[in-house]
Amino acid sequence: MSILKTWLNDFSWKRWLPLIVVVKLVVFLYFAFQLKATSPDVLIGGWAATTGDTPGYYDPAQHLADGKGYDSACRMPGVIPMYVPLAMIFGEEGAKLCMIVLQFLLSAISIYLLGKWAYFIFKKKWVFVITVLLFALSSFTSIWDHYLMSDSYSTSFFIFSIYFLQRYQISHRNKSLLWAGLFLAWAVFFRQIFIVAFPIVFIILIVWNWKKWSLALASLIVFVFPMVLLLGLWIGYNKKQFNREVVFTTPIEDCFSTYSKEYQMMTKFLIDMGYGEPFWTDGSVVQWMIRSKENQKMPNIPDRHFTSQCNADSLVLLRENFRVYLKSEAPAKDSAAVLLRERITRYSNAYHSEKKFNYYVLNRLRHAQQLLVPLRIDNLPGPAFHEMNVFEKIIKIFYLVLFTVVVIGGMLVMVGLFFTRNNSERWWWMLPLGLVFALTMILGFVEQRYLVPVYPFMIVAVAFAISRFIKEPEAK
Repeated sequence: MSILKTWLNDFSWKRWLPLIVVVKLVVFLYFAFQLKATSPDVLIGGWAATTGDTPGYYDPAQHLADGKGYDSACRMPGVIPMYVPLAMIFGEEGAKLCMIVLQFLLSAISIYLLGKWAYFIFKKKWVFVITVLLFALSSFTSIWDHYLMSDSYSTSFFIFSIYFLQRYQISHRNKSLLWAGLFLAWAVFFRQIFIVAFPIVFIILIVWNWKKWSLALASLIVFVFPMVLLLGLWIGYNKKQFNREVVFTTPIEDCFSTYSKEYQMMTKFLIDMGYGEPFWTDGSVVQWMIRSKENQKMPNIPDRHFTSQCNADSLVLLRENFRVYLKSEAPAKDSAAVLLRERITRYSNAYHSEKKFNYYVLNRLRHAQQLLVPLRIDNLPGPAFHEMNVFEKIIKIFYLVLFTVVVIGGMLVMVGLFFTRNNSERWWWMLPLGLVFALTMILGFVEQRYLVPVYPFMIVAVAFAISRFIKEPEAK
């Protein structure tokens, strides 16, 4: 008990960070061996996992390291400050392996800082402990430590930003606010969805400085300065390099031939109908419409979605039009595109005007349900469940249960905290709730990856709920 009391009364990084690294390393090694066993073809150097999106982040940075310039605006250059020096020292493969090590270490640090933030918010020692242990054990965010992608770095930098924002709340030192703005800007340069956090932080800063408008204005300027500076440099570079106005990234249809304007119109129409699932979701309406085999059976689509312009037969015809468009070559492809755009526009306009309650309420609630009550966990490497041994099945079930409890329980607790805590605490929860609102109610993005930056806050909320049933330890 004396050892436990010592740990509960000492939250220094020298004590807790090594423990976090050890716990994370155990989880990392388990899934690393699963990747090597089931997907060795996606690995670089045996450890750095890749996806189809990896080249978009790393190839331009490698070209910059090779002295050829950063030659693409399809992804923002968040990897440059770390990757380019590493590539110049260790070469391409060595640099990519170093990037995996670095994002693992940054992820470990972010866990510790999240625990410190949680302790500051609730003043409960068990909240720190439970937050740190749950986050270190969790696979949902840490699985991205294996991948040369944007998720791990952006989530860590988001947490760094929140931590420094908290430091500003304590000290009102502009240095902390500047660091908070820099790390949030860096998160945006990895994943643009984090731009949603800026207006929410603006509201938080105004609330904190409500009676001193000059201080509120000064805090906004300091916080946004890194973003304005970096974004200005990026816009200027794109104007000089490509002779076009690019604020964040080049339009997706200019970067990836698959995502043509017609493809985007089709997916937007399906999102408006409440079907935002990724195309690889088996049995989904999205898969049937845009990526299915020719004779795949049409999924059940409720009659409430049909309008005077679009019924079940219309959707079958639209699907066939889309397939013809995909298979066509110019100039026939242009004619197919015109027909497809006309039909999608007509169906969409009818849906918006005739099915307002579906469009504005029910379908957006369905997006929330798809993101927040998935009853599955994606992106975990390993064999199919029926091919797993008993140990692998136990691990899979454990992570499914943990993910489900954290997401559903965390969301409920966060909503409760927003409406019941005092003003100094309440507004923090606008950040995760605002991201969820933007994803589900505005964008209709329900792929589980988009939940990664919200998940740490859900862990904190669950940790707080659990801590209410545990007696706080006495101070030393």
